[in-house]
Amino acid sequence: MKPNTPTRGSQRTEHPSLVTRVYPKAIGFSQIGLFVLAMLYSIYLVRPFLLPVILALLLAMVLNPVANGLQKLTRLPSPLTALAVLIVFCGVAGTGLYYTSYPASEYADKLREELVQNRLRSVFAPISELHEEIKTVAEEVETLAGDKKPEPVGDAAPTAPGLEKLEITIEPTAGIPQSSGANGTNPAIAQPVQVEIRESRVDVVYTLAQDFMLHLTLTLIICYFLLAFGNQMIRRMAENRTAKHLIHDISRDVSGYLLTVTLINIGLGICIGLALWLLGIPNPLLWGAMAALLNFIPYIGAIAGTAIIFLVAATNTSSTALLIGAPAAYYLLTALEGNIVTPAIIGKRFTINPIVVFLWVLAWGALWGIPGMLIGLPLLMIFRIIVDSVPALSGVNRVISS
Repeated sequence: MKPNTPTRGSQRTEHPSLVTRVYPKAIGFSQIGLFVLAMLYSIYLVRPFLLPVILALLLAMVLNPVANGLQKLTRLPSPLTALAVLIVFCGVAGTGLYYTSYPASEYADKLREELVQNRLRSVFAPISELHEEIKTVAEEVETLAGDKKPEPVGDAAPTAPGLEKLEITIEPTAGIPQSSGANGTNPAIAQPVQVEIRESRVDVVYTLAQDFMLHLTLTLIICYFLLAFGNQMIRRMAENRTAKHLIHDISRDVSGYLLTVTLINIGLGICIGLALWLLGIPNPLLWGAMAALLNFIPYIGAIAGTAIIFLVAATNTSSTALLIGAPAAYYLLTALEGNIVTPAIIGKRFTINPIVVFLWVLAWGALWGIPGMLIGLPLLMIFRIIVDSVPALSGVNRVISS
C-alpha cells in the first residue's frame, strides 16, 4: 500500500521569514562592530608601546633604500651600514633641531612684548566685537525666555579650568573652644575650606620631556634593528616563492613611497621658507621645517600652517599686504604640491578617496592626538599598497580608491 502523497494543489513552498533572513546578518554586523570597538580601545591603551614601534617602522622604511644602497656600495655588513645611516640621520635631525629651536624660543619671547600683543588685539578686534555682540544677543534672548540662571557667587563660584576644588572640614580637637559661635560651634573651625590643587608647570614639562626622550630612544633602537635585520627577517617569513615576492614588492613599494613623500615635503618646506624670506617674514627656516612636518597631515596640516603664518605676519607687521600675502603664499604652495606635484610624481596608484583620508586622519587624531595625525596618512598609504597587492582584498581596494 503506497503512502499518501500530497496532491499538486496541496503542495506549498515555504519561504524563510524576514526575521530568519535578517537576524543572522544583524548578529554578524554586531559582532563586527564589537570587534572594531575592542580593537580601537586596545589601540588607544597600547599607545606607549605601539607608537615607538610604528614610528620606528616608518623611519626604517624611509631609510631602508639608503641603507641598502650603502651596503651594495661599500660591501659592509648590514649592522654597520644601519648604524652609519642612523648616525647620519640623527646628526642631520639634531642639527636642524638646533638651528630651529633658537628662533622658536625667540618668537615665544616676542609674543610677550606689549607692542606685539597690542598689534594682535588690533588684528582680532573685529572678531572680538562680533563675539561680544553675539553674546549680548544671546543674553537678551535668555532673559526674555526666562531661562537665564543666576550667576554663582561666593563659594558657588566656579574654579578656573584645569583646577579641582577640595572641601576640607577641620574637626574641633581637644583644647579648642566648642561654643564660641551662636549655634554652639566655632565658625572659624567648622567652616569648610576650599583648596585649589594646581599641578606645577615644572613637573608637567619634566614629565613631557621624560616621555619624549623615552619614546625617542625606543624608536631609534627599534629602527636600528629593523634596518640591520629587517631584510633577513622578511626573507625568512615567506616559505614559498610567491609569498616571498609579494612581501618583497610590498616592502619595496612602501619604502619608495615614504621616501618620495618625505623628499617632496622637504622640497615644499624649502620653497615655503624661500617665499617667506622674500616677503620679509623672520625665521624662514623655522616655518619651512614646520611646513614640511605639517604636510604629512592632509588638509588639516595646510589649514593649520596657514593660520600660524597669519599669526606670525600679524605679530611682525601691520601691513595689510603682508598680512594677506604671507598666508596666501603658504596655502598656494601647499595647494600646488598637493594637486599637481605629488600626483605627477607618485601617480594614480597611490591615490585615495579624500573622504577616507579625512576620516582616517581624524580617527588617528582622536586616538593618539597630534602624533596619530602625523602617522595617519603614511599608515593609510601602507594599507593601500597592501590591499592593491593582495587580490583577495580587491573589494577593499575599490572602496578606498579615488
